[in-house]
Amino acid sequence: MKNLISYNEFGSLNENNSILKEVKDIVYSATELDDIFGALVIQYGETIPLFHATTEETAEIIKRDGLKLTYGKNYKSFSNDKNLYFQIGRCDYKSSNRPVVLRYDAPISFIEKYAYADVDSVDIDEDEACTITGRDLENETSSDARDFICSFINNGNKFEGLELLIMDLNEDEPFPEIHPTIVE
Repeated sequence: MKNLISYNEFGSLNENNSILKEVKDIVYSATELDDIFGALVIQYGETIPLFHATTEETAEIIKRDGLKLTYGKNYKSFSNDKNLYFQIGRCDYKSSNRPVVLRYDAPISFIEKYAYADVDSVDIDEDEACTITGRDLENETSSDARDFICSFINNGNKFEGLELLIMDLNEDEPFPEIHPTIVE
């Protein structure tokens, strides 16, 4: 499928497009994760640009060893599962503490297998999402699809900037090596 939206070198949208309305309509009517992933493919094609901010020291380790799943935490949660955090299409977390931005162009199959919506900082609840979408999300969607719908709405009805939690809950096969490029 051809990517119909243009992006700059960091993966951010160059311009608004009617494709974004189609993506929003698909997400709002999604019942399963496959619907969400289909909308991602419409917006980005088969390769999704993921961004991760880190320290200079960690960037050197990542350059040498690749990105690995680790026992992660953020200011709201401490996970018992190894994970990674990414943002789709851009990185808002570059700071003096994390001055290096990494980009990983993930095949959609990677997203389908390992990605979950990071709902730690989502400010809307399911009731609000039901009102906004005009649907009974509790009875019409899977819980993972609901998380993506709520995150999408919370993120201004767009994928760009949406936070993903990458986890390997299956662990039947080894997690793939990820070797991102440094973009900033």
